[in-house]
Order: sequence, then C-alpha cells, then structure tokens
Amino acid sequence: MDLRDLLRLKGLGIIGGGGGSSDELYDKTLYPMTSGWIHGGDGISSSGSSYKKTSDFVPCERAAGRQVTLNKRPGGGNPGFAFYTSESVESFISGEKNNTGEAGTPWTVWVPNTAKYMRFTVPADATNVSVKIEKTTELYDAELYPITNGRYIDNTGDVSWNSGCAATIGFIPCEIAAGKKLLLNKRPSGRTVPCIAFYYSAEKGGFISAVKNNGETVDPWIVDVPANAKYVRISTLAGATDLSLIIAK
Repeated sequence: MDLRDLLRLKGLGIIGGGGGSSDELYDKTLYPMTSGWIHGGDGISSSGSSYKKTSDFVPCERAAGRQVTLNKRPGGGNPGFAFYTSESVESFISGEKNNTGEAGTPWTVWVPNTAKYMRFTVPADATNVSVKIEKTTELYDAELYPITNGRYIDNTGDVSWNSGCAATIGFIPCEIAAGKKLLLNKRPSGRTVPCIAFYYSAEKGGFISAVKNNGETVDPWIVDVPANAKYVRISTLAGATDLSLIIAK
C-alpha cells in the first residue's frame, strides 16, 4: 500500500487517523501546512502570506452531506474552506469565505454531497489544528415517511404535481429542531418552487411557513426551523435515495 492509498483509506474512514478519532479528518503528519491561504470563493490558493497557512488536499468523502468544524478559523474576508471532487483546483465544487469571523475561533461548515477532498486556511500561528465531523440527529426514516415521486411541497404547505420531483406526503416530527436549522442532503436541484414546509400540527391547516429551493443546485439544503414548528415535509428529486434530514449546528 503506497501513501496515496493510505490517504484515501483514511479519508473514507476505513482505517483510523487524526489522532485516533473516527470524527477527525485532519492529520498534520500526512497533510502539513504551508504558508498561504485558500480562497473560499473559487478554491484557488494564494501563497506567501505571513499571517495564514493552508492545507493540501485532505480526503473528506466520509463527511459528504454533513457538517465539519475547524477549530481555528483564519480571520480576514476571503480565506476559507474549499471542496473538490479530485485533487485539483479545476474540480472545485464550492466553498465558504471567513468574512467577519474572528481568527482562532471554531468554524462549522457543510460539506457538499459530491465532495471528496477539502482544503482550508488557519492562522499562521495555529497549532493542534483539527477538523471534525459533527455528530448528527437524524429525523428522516424512509420506512415511516416514504417519498412520493411526481409530487412536491409548495409554498402554501400543500402537495403539488411535478414529474421531476418527489416529496414526503407524511408529516415528519421535528419539534426537537425548533428554532434551529435542518439540513436535507438532497435538494430538488434546479427547481424553483419546491419547498421544505413547517407545521404546528400534522395537517395542512397547521401550516406555518415554507422555504423555496429557488433554483439552487448545490447540496445539501440548510433551512431555519420556526420556533413553533412540530412537523416538516420535504421536497427532493424524483427517485432520490439515501435521504437524510438532520439537525444542523
């Protein structure tokens, strides 16, 4: 087994890494930092910064569709996280800029479903750098709340028809997520009107509010949960499998 095979297996979680924690993605001995920073908007690295340092491509496939927390954010506006499908800048999927976050504080970001590698930026003097997968609370059960193809939830909380979409007709309990955020791993990509809708009772008359997809294509889909919500119904693409609806940090 060569080094590349080792890195791949560690990123998939097949063998341990990152100090022996199964939640840890970063291992400083395998992915040493270099001077510079990663632009969260395009995934391109800039070298020569005396104030920041950046990682190489770190495998993150086992965190796809979930959230990860970097224990020491970089400070500054553009430096940040970036995600890729391969070990090349050309495979950039998406990223997040630090913007106004205070340097050295924890930073939680979501990982795109198709991400296999990540790069990130930390302060130049950062030690004991860690990137951990956040523990999750799963709300979706495919057997209890199967999706119905050809349907979606509209902005009134009702069920509408569209051949390319699918929706849960049943009402999923979500009271434990009230006032927090929910993360759906597979949005109705490219569609405008399908929604995630919230209710205070398990009926159409209990409708509170809905959030449209608005044509977005990058997964996952994160929405705010109303403080009085007790149930949720979701829209996704027709034929979607392995759905996950978790409470986001």
